Amino acid sequence: MTLQFPTMAEQALAEFNASTKTVSIATIAKRMGATVEKDHWTGKRHYHFDDDTTLVASGAGKALKVETFLP
Repeated sequence: MTLQFPTMAEQALAEFNASTKTVSIATIAKRMGATVEKDHWTGKRHYHFDDDTTLVASGAGKALKVETFLP
């Protein structure tokens, strides 16, 4: 799959930020076909999308930090 902007990770993050009711980032990523890898040492969750982009989430609630990475 060729890389197109906005990437799938950026689309998931935008949908999460724009949601009017509470929807977890895990639900959005799963709906978009992402696979999840959990790092139990750091508590980070890595969501890998079909276009090889990655969304990394750490923390929860108001302490949630989210980053997107290109391949």
